[in-house]
Amino acid sequence: MTEIFEAITPHYNARKPSMIIIHGTEVDDEKSRYILSGKALHEASAHYYIDDKGEVVQYLDETVRAWHAGKSHWAGFSDVNSLSVGIELLALSHNRRFDGEDTFYTEAQITALAELCQKISASFNIRPHHILGHQDIDSGRPYEPVPTEQIEALAEEKPLAMQKKYDPGPSFPWKKLADLGVGVWHGLEKPKQDTVIEDKYMIEAFAQMLTLYGYDTRPAPTGRDLKDVITAFQTHFLPWNICGLVTEQSVKALDILLQKKFGS
Repeated sequence: MTEIFEAITPHYNARKPSMIIIHGTEVDDEKSRYILSGKALHEASAHYYIDDKGEVVQYLDETVRAWHAGKSHWAGFSDVNSLSVGIELLALSHNRRFDGEDTFYTEAQITALAELCQKISASFNIRPHHILGHQDIDSGRPYEPVPTEQIEALAEEKPLAMQKKYDPGPSFPWKKLADLGVGVWHGLEKPKQDTVIEDKYMIEAFAQMLTLYGYDTRPAPTGRDLKDVITAFQTHFLPWNICGLVTEQSVKALDILLQKKFGS
């Protein structure tokens, strides 16, 4: 990891990472490799790509700035690209739309990802709560339109640059990854009932807790709509109840995560 890797894509800048951002591709394997190799008109890049068989392809050295996070925000920083290593995973999809709800990942991918994240974390002293998904850091603001020819070069089914980012999605196994020693988990199980909290002051307190953890809770249009932020949090940590509302278990889970973050 300490040796300089010869880049095979021109889309990067130099810097030092303190975060790992996990992505799920929104196109198939062939198009994923085509885009990440720098051949597409769209100027996107990532440090690594992992296919469904667990093959890891490195496109950039971790010490250079890739272009994978887009408009993003975490813990007060709006240029996540400068702070992070980007890892793209091929997101399999039964409906071939790669729309999040239908995407899934293989055991081979997660095993390879865990090993890779452990190596990167050890090399750069990246803390567990700084291993995140694209949905966690997405700014929530609309993406700039791109020319039609760029959209067609990326995908045939939808204009990727116009979408909010919800990858790696609700099916991504964050708990399993934490069990393998990567990232953090709260240890709670799916409850029989998760009551929605309607008290205004408790909702405000929860928003402040989200800010402490790192989420962008600034009001739109500067930041994200609070419901979008809660949805991102639940997609990562409470995938069995993604409602976008403050619930009792959401508060419990976030409280545990904050203790882990500031107690470590």
